[in-house]
Amino acid sequence: GFDLVWLMGIWKRSALARHVFRSDPTRFPEYDRALPGWKLADVVGSPYAVYDYRPDPRIGTWRDVDRVRGKLRERGIGLILDLVPNHTAPDHAWVKRHPEYYVEGQERDFRNDASRFTLLDGEGGTPRFLARGRDPYFPSWADTAQLNLFHDGLRQEFAAVVRTLARHADGLRCDMTMLALSDIFAR
Repeated sequence: GFDLVWLMGIWKRSALARHVFRSDPTRFPEYDRALPGWKLADVVGSPYAVYDYRPDPRIGTWRDVDRVRGKLRERGIGLILDLVPNHTAPDHAWVKRHPEYYVEGQERDFRNDASRFTLLDGEGGTPRFLARGRDPYFPSWADTAQLNLFHDGLRQEFAAVVRTLARHADGLRCDMTMLALSDIFAR
């Protein structure tokens, strides 16, 4: 009775994003409800703070994903993977290699509302204020960095990511896609 299987959260996890979730005591009651007796090692971070679009080693490799896809195909079932076009983890390689791919604020923005920015050290320890990913109707996500979807280089980079994912899947689920719409992005 299934046509597709969606593997959510297979991407390489962010150490910085994991630290955000391990060090926030306001989340501990939620963890207690989900996994009584949990330990810090059980908190692996959000699957939507993508560090890299390669499978997390705890899950497997591309070869493993392809093997699963082959087994699904034998049963007439397709494989769907996730793409998050709105944001990455704040320690994603693009943050250092292509800072222009991100929405960056100024110190005054950070002082006005620190919850909307991640403070990182830039070259020579100069502070950088990366906007956090967010839905305009909810608080920003502390474990993310907001991508600048208007940057041509970023769109080309994402096209390359999509081409890679297309070699290993039959479809993509684009998380929070409505955030890429101009009017929502502007808010």
